[in-house]
Amino acid sequence: VSTQSTGISSLIFGPKKEMVLVLVVGDLHIPHRVHEIPAQLKKLLVPNKVQAVLCTGNICTKESTDFLRNLSSDFHVVKGEFDENTTYPEEKVVSFGQVKIGLCHGHQVTPWDDQEALSILLRKLDVDVLSKILCCHSELFGILQCNFFYG
Repeated sequence: VSTQSTGISSLIFGPKKEMVLVLVVGDLHIPHRVHEIPAQLKKLLVPNKVQAVLCTGNICTKESTDFLRNLSSDFHVVKGEFDENTTYPEEKVVSFGQVKIGLCHGHQVTPWDDQEALSILLRKLDVDVLSKILCCHSELFGILQCNFFYG
């Protein structure tokens, strides 16, 4: 499932024996740019349907964050420049089995969408995948993995 208008994506990945369904979400900008998650998508977002939720920032309000946090007990978030909660970390590393995923919003990566700057962040975090849709502050839609960009 992917809708760029709301910044929501679902990914399935994980170690060899166990698949993990992960909701990756960012740049919702609720209520600043849209009033709510579209009803058709919200029907799919029910508690315990996904094993983890990764938020790449700009969730904006406590209400939106609480809704997403309720979807899975394995909830991770990093700070976007419009989030009300200023205590979220700028970057975070999350592991699923052997796979390490780096989360960041992307507004702090300069120049924006620069593959070299993103590769530096990937190496700094020492991760297998940099969540840079994932690093939401971007016109690019893809995943930076092992120093290559797949878009």
